[in-house]
Amino acid sequence: MSKKTSKTPELSTLSKKVDDFLDIIKALESRIENLEKENKEQAVKIKELEKKGESSAANKEDLWSNVVSRKKSEVRLNMLNVVSDENKERSKKEKNIIVFGLRESTKGTIAEKKEDDAKEINQILEVLALQDVEVDGVFRLNARDKEKPKPLVMVLKNKETRNRFLQAAKKLKNSNDHKTVFLSPDLTESQRLKYKELVKIRDSKNEKLSGEDKEKKIWCIRDNEVVLLKKKM
Repeated sequence: MSKKTSKTPELSTLSKKVDDFLDIIKALESRIENLEKENKEQAVKIKELEKKGESSAANKEDLWSNVVSRKKSEVRLNMLNVVSDENKERSKKEKNIIVFGLRESTKGTIAEKKEDDAKEINQILEVLALQDVEVDGVFRLNARDKEKPKPLVMVLKNKETRNRFLQAAKKLKNSNDHKTVFLSPDLTESQRLKYKELVKIRDSKNEKLSGEDKEKKIWCIRDNEVVLLKKKM
């Protein structure tokens, strides 16, 4: 088994920033009702001031203060909504696997295509020695490259089952029928962006390895971090 020997400070800092950001947003969730109430009260007050036509400097300053405060509340609410949507999407995707490179059925009906996809998945389960796993559903995504098979999404029972797939995925390279098949977790847009940054850091660090280190060690991505592992000899 490979041993984790070090972590990149860049990734530790990046992960900490992401976690800190999510903690801040979660704290805002408890305030959303108060913020919405505050917005409504401010809107009523502004309308009242406008109707009264009060023109004193104090009232104008108070009006401007309320407008600024309202805008700040709107920004907070927008931020909260963005992160709330992200968390919902992550929860929805966390038990899924995306299968790339799996040949598509050439049959005519949708039912026949789904049946062939199910057969392909059963073959993959055998290769990975995961026959005990139940697949809740499969469906194809639209392909950006029309020359390649459409990616197939496997919906599993839970995140733990998904992790079993990812850990066993390396066995596919030894299968004559599935050498070109690649398994990936189903990631959100923000997670994909973060993963691309991890890949850049990993590749950069591997390029800097030289001599004896390059023969015995390799930088890899594990648990959203770039870590230095010992190669199996």
